[in-house]
Amino acid sequence: MLEIIQSLLPFPSGVPGSAELRAGWRHSVPLSCRKCRDRPCLSTEHAADHLSHRVCPRGASFYSTQIGSTDVRLIGLLDAELNADCPKGLRRALRDNRVNVADVQQAVTDLQERMGALDRAVSHDVREALAGLHDVKTATNVVYRCMEEVVASYDGTTDVEKIERADVSIRGLLESIALLKSRLDSASIAANPAAAAYGQQRNTPVYRVFHRMVKLFAPLARDKGVRIAMSGASYNAPPAYASFETVALVLIDNAVKYALRNTDVVVLVRDEHPASVRVCITSVGPLVPEAETDRIFERGYRGTSATGYAASGSGIGLHTAAVVARAHGFDIRYAARAPATAEVGENAFFFVIAAPGSGGAGATTTGGASSVPS
Repeated sequence: MLEIIQSLLPFPSGVPGSAELRAGWRHSVPLSCRKCRDRPCLSTEHAADHLSHRVCPRGASFYSTQIGSTDVRLIGLLDAELNADCPKGLRRALRDNRVNVADVQQAVTDLQERMGALDRAVSHDVREALAGLHDVKTATNVVYRCMEEVVASYDGTTDVEKIERADVSIRGLLESIALLKSRLDSASIAANPAAAAYGQQRNTPVYRVFHRMVKLFAPLARDKGVRIAMSGASYNAPPAYASFETVALVLIDNAVKYALRNTDVVVLVRDEHPASVRVCITSVGPLVPEAETDRIFERGYRGTSATGYAASGSGIGLHTAAVVARAHGFDIRYAARAPATAEVGENAFFFVIAAPGSGGAGATTTGGASSVPS
């Protein structure tokens, strides 16, 4: 969505969390902006939900605004009326980028209307796609229940014992269907974020949720030459929606996908407060550049390390996990442990889920953490 927005803007633009500047279809990025290393115009402190004019330390005009849910900066401009103190040398350099606030406001308003129309059209298509996805989910659930009945016919007093005594092919088929079912649930939330809070919250043993997902991903990890294991101990069961499983699915899938061969993916689950659980998934692979850590949870965003390492991926998974996390009152954070100039190191995604009012609230921001929690 960001690429569409920037391609339709007549002005040069940038977004917080990225050092990239993009030319508009009418005005180019001035040399002074290309040479600027600090780029204070892209600081998050300049965020605004309406069009706001500011002047950068070098003297150029820039505007902060939101288009949809995207924080956008229109940079390298000269509003002669609002920026009368612009240095003469810079004024000459920006002569082709002269604007006035009325024209900028009109351009932003036009683009907001276009993006709104596009969003409505996409929403209609999504609703139609969801109808078909629902049918697939229903069929998958039927197959899964049939497989459960087959497993139930084996000897044993518990489900775990019965599954362990089932034929290897039966166990493999049951696990494959379970993984497919989880992926379809995740796709439903990606298409309809409100689904993250569907149903009633139930006390959920977090360790069991992640342990089950580790078992489902074990064959995929093994095929890739990656070891995956659980660590820690947890007995707390904070209330959670059925969608909580999607967090486990996405984070473990992400760790396995980008882990280097002959390395370990470790899923640590442990109790912290009387009613809260900390989860941390670590893996060794390409690091997320610091400039991108605040953007990896954006819908459709794939970082440079992700696109350079794995061809598959849509930039939807982490966004969907973040949506589910917020529905449960916590945020997912990212941290890395590696030398400052390294491109590969230890990655960690972590969070704390707690019962409401327990005092063990989750992290308040996504991304941007400086160290891997132990």
